[in-house]
Amino acid sequence: MTPTSPMLYSTRKLLLAFALLLFSNLGLAQPNEIDILLKKGDSMLKSTPTKALNAYQDAANLLTDTSEKAQKAKVYQKLGTTSLQIGYYPKAITELKSALVFYQELNQDSMVAEIFSDLGSAYYFGEIKGGNEAEQYFQKAHDAFQQIGLTASAQFNTNYLGYIYWAKGEKEKALKTHLQCLAVFDSLNNIKGRTTCSSDIGFTLNTLGRYDEALSYNLKALELATQMEDPLVITPILNNIGISYLNLNELKKAEKYSQLSLAKAKEISQNLRTKEALSNLHNVYAKMGDYKKAYDIHLQLKEINDSIKDIEAVRKLTQRDEQAAFSLKQAQLKAEQAEKDALTNAKINQQKDRNIALMTGLAMLFLIALLLILNIRARVRNSKLLRQKNQQLKDNNELIGIQNKKLLENQNELEEKNEELETLLEELKQTQSKLIQYEKLASLGVLSTGVAHEINNPLNFIKAGIYALDEIIEALPDNENKEITSTIVGHINTGMERIGYVIGELNRFSKNSISKELVPCDIHQILDNCIRVLIPKTDDSICTINTNFTNQNIVITAHEGSLHQIFTNIIQNSILAITQKGTITISTKILESKQLEIKVEDTGCGMNKETLQQAFDPFYTTRQAGSGTGLGLYVSYKLITSHKGSIHLESTENVGTVCTVILPLN
Repeated sequence: MTPTSPMLYSTRKLLLAFALLLFSNLGLAQPNEIDILLKKGDSMLKSTPTKALNAYQDAANLLTDTSEKAQKAKVYQKLGTTSLQIGYYPKAITELKSALVFYQELNQDSMVAEIFSDLGSAYYFGEIKGGNEAEQYFQKAHDAFQQIGLTASAQFNTNYLGYIYWAKGEKEKALKTHLQCLAVFDSLNNIKGRTTCSSDIGFTLNTLGRYDEALSYNLKALELATQMEDPLVITPILNNIGISYLNLNELKKAEKYSQLSLAKAKEISQNLRTKEALSNLHNVYAKMGDYKKAYDIHLQLKEINDSIKDIEAVRKLTQRDEQAAFSLKQAQLKAEQAEKDALTNAKINQQKDRNIALMTGLAMLFLIALLLILNIRARVRNSKLLRQKNQQLKDNNELIGIQNKKLLENQNELEEKNEELETLLEELKQTQSKLIQYEKLASLGVLSTGVAHEINNPLNFIKAGIYALDEIIEALPDNENKEITSTIVGHINTGMERIGYVIGELNRFSKNSISKELVPCDIHQILDNCIRVLIPKTDDSICTINTNFTNQNIVITAHEGSLHQIFTNIIQNSILAITQKGTITISTKILESKQLEIKVEDTGCGMNKETLQQAFDPFYTTRQAGSGTGLGLYVSYKLITSHKGSIHLESTENVGTVCTVILPLN
């Protein structure tokens, strides 16, 4: 779109000034302009009240000291009621008080009563600090309506007093006020009043915790509201019923009515009502235990809360939706006043309309000629702009060529970096292989040195002592002592045999660890060997090792020493994880996929999420310095994958860990 040129803008200003000058010369008086602006505001009031307020303000700016009181009263009243509707409460109070002065001077008692009621609403919703202005104006409105015989309007203003008492924390007083108003509306058979009061009573009883009584009034209000077919009235009543059923633990009914309220609120685009319904639905689902739905509702509540300040403001604003007086109470009086004004100005307006039509025609001819000139100028300007754009595109293409050249250079540099990374990756693989060898040598050193030096040497001394004891026993004269001593020596020999068996198993483990030959391996025998080696490291009073092997004889082709190393590391980790009384369960199972599953479960301290993610990292350990290399699980992982198997850890902190190893049977 071509920007508006300064000359075009200046020409339009001159045209507007010329038209206004012609209209003023024809005697277009300000009151007619005011009426036009008022009608314009009325047409926009329902859809865009903010624009309507601007139109009314323009009308007020045209008022002079010579303007009629009736016209001033009407303008200020429209400004006040529209400001109240939008929420500009201080402005609403100022404008309504100005209108009140003129209506009192004109002795229009019905309009004075309406202004009293609107002022009460403005002070109440605006939370204006000071005295009890809202309460005083609602009382004045009641008295004024009662005096002119409008009993229903009087009772509506008394019912508004109940809102004030509720907001001040005087809920019992509010309830009493609503009940009194309901009695009056029942006698008048006023459906709107009965509905409003029944709903207010139900709401107040809910806040007092009297849910059975609240449910009765809320259901009655719903029955009455259905006759009116007004969604603004029905929506809060449905939610009040849902609140009653929620607190009476009838959760399905609570869900039903809250959902109905939510649907109505969304249908009429009422954010405040939507929040009330969502809040009650959240409480229903939470009480049901359906936390997924409760969380979904919570997200919707969070989104809608962005436009709402706090709970008290929500309560007051939602009360305002329930006021029939604000949207309907003035319609009849305003229509009558408009009809009188129309009759008064009819003749003047006819002449003015003819003058307007004539001058409008002249202005249109002038405007058409001016637009033709401006159109030619715009074409010339557009042609110049097009040439500038073409030159700019050419410059941009050259810049893109330079940038493409730089991108090509960057791409070549990235390829060089990739080659360097591949070299580093190969070096890392070599380092990993060295780490595996280091762990295996460390495990063999601990086993061979510890067993050979710490057990075999003392064992030789014990054996020599037993031989000497046998000779001494033979020389004993007392047969009874000889028998007792022989029994003791027998027990010692039994223990020696068991020690010799364990050493044999360890030597067998060490010997096979060196071999890389693939041989048939009995997996159950290997697991038993690992358990026997590690049992001395356990405290029977704290740790118990159980086995749950399948009845099938399982033999796989593998490196036997590697399997010993794998399961020794895994079982040893489970033993170290049990610091208080617990159990380790080792089970085997053949899967349908023709694979072998070995599962080691413990009830130890478990791991948190961060530790679990790093469990297979080399040199990562949670043990104290000097008590672990951090290579056990890493080496086990590499050995298992070299057998075309897999290892998986599941752990819960303070509950335990499950280590699952899968190996191929063939």
